[in-house]
Amino acid sequence: MHFGRMAFFGTLCGVLFFGFFFSCGFDGDSADSGNEVHIRNGQEVKANDASLLRASTVSLTTAAEQAEGRSVCTGTLISPRAVMTAAHCLVGSGAITSPEKMLVSFGVRVGDASSQLRRASRFVVHPGYRSDFLSDSEEEERSLPPNDIAVVILQDTAPAPYRPAPVFTGQLKKGLKVTLAGFGVVFTRAYDNSGTLRKTRSKIQKVFASRKVIQVGKNSSRRVACSGDSGGPLFVKTGSGSEGWAVAGVTSTGSLSALFGGCSGPNFYTNALEYRSFLQGALAH
Repeated sequence: MHFGRMAFFGTLCGVLFFGFFFSCGFDGDSADSGNEVHIRNGQEVKANDASLLRASTVSLTTAAEQAEGRSVCTGTLISPRAVMTAAHCLVGSGAITSPEKMLVSFGVRVGDASSQLRRASRFVVHPGYRSDFLSDSEEEERSLPPNDIAVVILQDTAPAPYRPAPVFTGQLKKGLKVTLAGFGVVFTRAYDNSGTLRKTRSKIQKVFASRKVIQVGKNSSRRVACSGDSGGPLFVKTGSGSEGWAVAGVTSTGSLSALFGGCSGPNFYTNALEYRSFLQGALAH
């Protein structure tokens, strides 16, 4: 199911188009080391973290949810005034369906005094998105939400030190190490625990034939995204240092498991690179 707030659920390297960045990366063993944790009760991203991961991951919320320190969805800053997210965060039950109702929170904790807010001016949802996908389809990719990607245009530019993440243009393949990030819940039985930016490491298990969908994690994996992480980034380490990150995917959907508090693997991501024309078009108007 979707991970929205109310639901359980030609390579262009280093080129700027309408404020939209693309980047190539590498698949080095040193890019992602250390103990693996999961977003549910996982590793919190610290306020003094200087990485591009921290500086491009934002919370999508509303005034009511923000007052309670809760997040509705997650997004990735891809230009100074644009946030990439999932279409189902803006369309359907539990979504923030109006730009007037959305607040974009810049900070590691929603509602924290140090967080800054920006308002949305308009939404650009992929025209091919459908919420009535075939959830019981025997064809695996057809059982996933199609074209689950959208862009939120901000009224004002993002505050410093936030900066856009480039889209990963390298090769996505099974075994590639990736990092998930989001403001979602630690476990689905208590939505009050959303609103804190967390990250975890995992690996790509499959890239579907269409190249539009990426599977991350295995069945019953505990290193997963959960409710509120929808729309958030799937990062690839592209180099050393704080700037060595690029966003490869948008959190779309995942599996349910009572054993692991409601969310388990695998997770499925929209492949951002396959939608570069849509993203460029959204930023050009």
